[in-house]
Amino acid sequence: MSAGRVLLIDDDKFVRDRLRSEFHSAGLDVHAFSFGEEGLDWITQNHCDVIVIDPTSPTSDGLVLVQQLVDSASHAEVIAILSPNHIEMLEGLLTLGVRSVLYKPLALANVAHAVSRALIYRSTLKGSSFERADAVIEVVRRIAFSAGELGFHQTTLGVLRNWSGAKAGLFWTRAGVGQRSFLASDFGLSERKKEKLSTRFEAWLEQGGRSPEPRVVIDRADRKEEGVKLPRGYTHGLFVPLRWTGGNEGTIWLLADQKVGWNIAWLHELHTVQVVVQSALERVGDQISQMESERWDELTRLYGVAGLRRALEDMLLRGDEIGPLAILAIDVDHFKRINDNYGHSVGGQCLVEVAHLLKGCIRAVDTVSRPRADEFLVLLPGVDGAVGEPIAERIRHEIEHHRFLAREGLHVQLTATVAVLDVPPTLARFSDFVRTTDQIVQIAKQSGRNRVVGAAETRELVARYGQDF
Repeated sequence: MSAGRVLLIDDDKFVRDRLRSEFHSAGLDVHAFSFGEEGLDWITQNHCDVIVIDPTSPTSDGLVLVQQLVDSASHAEVIAILSPNHIEMLEGLLTLGVRSVLYKPLALANVAHAVSRALIYRSTLKGSSFERADAVIEVVRRIAFSAGELGFHQTTLGVLRNWSGAKAGLFWTRAGVGQRSFLASDFGLSERKKEKLSTRFEAWLEQGGRSPEPRVVIDRADRKEEGVKLPRGYTHGLFVPLRWTGGNEGTIWLLADQKVGWNIAWLHELHTVQVVVQSALERVGDQISQMESERWDELTRLYGVAGLRRALEDMLLRGDEIGPLAILAIDVDHFKRINDNYGHSVGGQCLVEVAHLLKGCIRAVDTVSRPRADEFLVLLPGVDGAVGEPIAERIRHEIEHHRFLAREGLHVQLTATVAVLDVPPTLARFSDFVRTTDQIVQIAKQSGRNRVVGAAETRELVARYGQDF
């Protein structure tokens, strides 16, 4: 990892100590704080290259804090750490210019890799000729990352900036489901000018101006690139396709005009921009690979089996710190009937709504997952079975009284059986743990559904049927 100075802000002492140790081992100068205000005070008087922050602390507004850090150290790269229960903060963080977003429970290698990439990016910028194009590049970086993470396709986003004495435009066409268009930054443009530019570039893209491969295009009197004709008035272009899902989902393109004639320096600057854009797209791939490796459930966006495993192992490792650990095993009653009567599409949407209800019933430190089709597991750190029973009852009540698919004009009624289990600190194999919780719930349902199976009852069932739990 490249040498550099890192500001670390995380109110979780265990995570903070692990990351501090990892960064020190990599030769980094680390300054760690529990609270954002402490880190903010430090950074106003000191230089740092990378900020690693968990913006979900209950003691401060995370997005406001990140904005203050960015304003105080605009030169620093920001890496955010989120729990799955705070995924709604993602768009706000990306808008503020956060480079990477990592998810708890953390794999140290992922954090180290993200910091390394941020340091490499900074070293790429130092002394490069496109310091004159800082605004354009900043927008390229933010858009490339946020588009891949949020699933936007062909978004219109534009910037006009004085770049080496000529005009440069970065545009992105048609966004998301809403088909909305907007400019990222005005830079003093009139509404008429913005509308004219947007219309011109959208029309050009409709005529087949998308490039299948990253390339630099020079269009001048003595040379015309075959296959790509630049819009009138533009003599140089950079085209970089977005391929984070394996197909061409759109194109980032940078166009410039040079009224005083062509200069070989343009070629160098365009290639420099291409390197940075490609780096941004690689980060998109890294982010998707990380989520795939954790195997999030694609339907509900909750943790799947692999994510649950990491969360549980992390909590067991921190046993002395977090205290007891309870788990809620939630099984939707007679779910097969929903699929049979309404179809799997309706059944899937019901599960999405169940996931939303669960997240509304738990704390930020809790972890909810969907390891099986109609089964959800919730980890409750610092909670024993007796304390977990009221939480289980609230979940059962919310599911029973929720009107599923009301927006679609349907009224699907669901109930659930919720079992409360104490997780022993000497837990054996993870696969046996998941299988045993499923067996306990199925056995308990024989005595009645739509109920909470208390910790005392599950302890008896585990003693009778559980082998490795």
